[in-house]
Amino acid sequence: MRLAHHLRRTFAAVLAAALTLVLPVPPLGPALAAPGVPVRVLPHYFADAASAGPEAAALDLLGVLGVLRGEGGPGSRCRPGDPVTRAEFAVLVSRLLALDRASPPSWATPAAAASLSDRADIPAWAAEAVETCVTQGIIRGRPDGLGGLAFQPRATVALADGVTMLLRALGNADSVRGSWPAGYIYRAYETGLLKGSSGLGAAPLDFLAPLTRAQVAQLLADALFSGRGYSPGTGGLAAGTFNKGPIGASLTRDIVVTAVDEAAGVLRTADGRTVRLPGVLVSAGIAAPGELVACRVLWVDGGGVALARPYVRGEVVRAGLSSLELSADGTAVRAVRLADGRTFTCAPGCLVELNGRRWPFDPALVLPTATADLVTLEDQAVRVTIIQEDIPLAVVAGLDFATGPLGRVSVGLRLRLGELRLDLAVPPEAEVHLNGTPVPATALREGDIISAATGGLPRAALRVRAVRRQVVGTFVGWVDVYDLQGHHREMHLETEGGPQSLGLNPTLEEEVTRAVAPGRRYSLQLDTAGQVAAVLPAPPEPGRTAVGRYLRSVAVPDTDGALVTLERLGWETTLEAPPGLPAGALEAGALVAYGLDRSGRLSVLSPVQAPVYLVEVVAVEPATGKLTVALGERSWRLTAHDIPLYLCVGLDRPLRAGPSLGLEVLFPGDALRLDDLGRPSFMLLDLAG
Repeated sequence: MRLAHHLRRTFAAVLAAALTLVLPVPPLGPALAAPGVPVRVLPHYFADAASAGPEAAALDLLGVLGVLRGEGGPGSRCRPGDPVTRAEFAVLVSRLLALDRASPPSWATPAAAASLSDRADIPAWAAEAVETCVTQGIIRGRPDGLGGLAFQPRATVALADGVTMLLRALGNADSVRGSWPAGYIYRAYETGLLKGSSGLGAAPLDFLAPLTRAQVAQLLADALFSGRGYSPGTGGLAAGTFNKGPIGASLTRDIVVTAVDEAAGVLRTADGRTVRLPGVLVSAGIAAPGELVACRVLWVDGGGVALARPYVRGEVVRAGLSSLELSADGTAVRAVRLADGRTFTCAPGCLVELNGRRWPFDPALVLPTATADLVTLEDQAVRVTIIQEDIPLAVVAGLDFATGPLGRVSVGLRLRLGELRLDLAVPPEAEVHLNGTPVPATALREGDIISAATGGLPRAALRVRAVRRQVVGTFVGWVDVYDLQGHHREMHLETEGGPQSLGLNPTLEEEVTRAVAPGRRYSLQLDTAGQVAAVLPAPPEPGRTAVGRYLRSVAVPDTDGALVTLERLGWETTLEAPPGLPAGALEAGALVAYGLDRSGRLSVLSPVQAPVYLVEVVAVEPATGKLTVALGERSWRLTAHDIPLYLCVGLDRPLRAGPSLGLEVLFPGDALRLDDLGRPSFMLLDLAG
């Protein structure tokens, strides 16, 4: 959106030259924070701004500037989905124009709008703003059917109305080609007023539909950064010229915070100034004033409110880290040396972090594989973020999903590190690479081999590097290998492509060795060196089905599909389900038959029927996977190591079961339910039968 474009370019800063802007509106709160009094920190200016989606940034900006008030200033509600009346819109436009210190609007006398036939219906709180808009030629009224013009203060504002009034307010409505509203809509695109506006710029547009408060906020924010005094050219869109800069141009200046003294109530900036703290701080990414370090701040003096945003990635220097140069007493970082040979000195108060932990920390903790992101100002670092893997090698054993605001999905990883089990949160903003390619966290799967840089409690990922290479085959046995590294073993497999031998990851060798047995089919997960790091049950071949236990599903962002998590033979597997499969209609714990297409996506997903055969366990050989069962006078042996065994209590509909069990839980005399006597696809140990 255009607002975000401007915020990224200026991002953002203190008002005009001397932080002395006084809005022609009552103050929104104490102008400055009293020394020692905690600053009030809000994720958004309005309590319900987050529900506005992409327009939340515009609500924050206009709330901070005093254009929007809501129900009572910072932290109140603004009801972003409500429509806006013409009287309210006139007030908002007059406040927007008042931000121009160089040429604010001429505040009118009540006689200016005497020609409006419904002048008596204009609410007292809007009268001055309407008079001003009439004086400025922004409002001209609508025919009242009696030969006059009416303002209709309680009518809603349509997009065409709002665009027209703002074009007039900005001096961009001269020589409009075409009739209303088409000519004005074209001029709005021509001048950039509608270009890229979230919720407004997507076709098809209903120009006569009422605007919501969130949409009006976005439109006003775009007007704030739109040029003024437009003269159309002859070359099509954007071919004209502006004789005056945008109102927002006088409201921006780069102020980079290098230190925060909350006790004294001041900020110190990179250019050597000391600025008083605001009474209220609005930031979606900052929890306390101390986190303003290395941020730029959009400030409204008189309202006591600051809008803070961290630097964008385009302004960050990224490279491998060579070393940190410390001060003589070792208490501060003086410079950062990068692996590419560059060196950046650190500005006073430079924030240095290692996986989210602020300096001081032991420099010996920094590994040669670390990377550094440097926020720089005039060739000095004002923020240094060092990221390195503190989880060097782990296997993803399970995934959990949570859908947050705006439909963003957070992912939780359950990891295996040998005997250690670890939970790791992967928020949507974490940097995730799969086989060297950036991907969303929802692209991770069970069996992926990962390394991760983490920070915070609970442990959250800052960066995840995942490897997904797999070989499916039947384990034949071990092969002894003697080479320069000494004696080690390799796995010998039979695959579709013929015999294959694979080495083992030395760190995970013991775990892999325990997980395999000759004659069984596995999916072997390989690390970057092509060595086996994890062993999973083999997926069903295309055209065949397997039985597993349904655990959960989550909608895939920006698609109509879902991610479905099943459990089989003690391992969870998350699969992509295209639209049409009944993932959302299943109950947790239900047994399902599932099949895959050749791309690995779910092609079949359906509840299974209750098994009809009740057999008795005669003998169990867990080591070999052999199971002897009997039905009446007949007995036979099954190779059961790849047949999931579930525990259930009665045959419910749908058929539900507990987690997979191993054959070691069975004893002679136990009763099992099978769906097929010769080649069962699952077995049930029914405690109710």
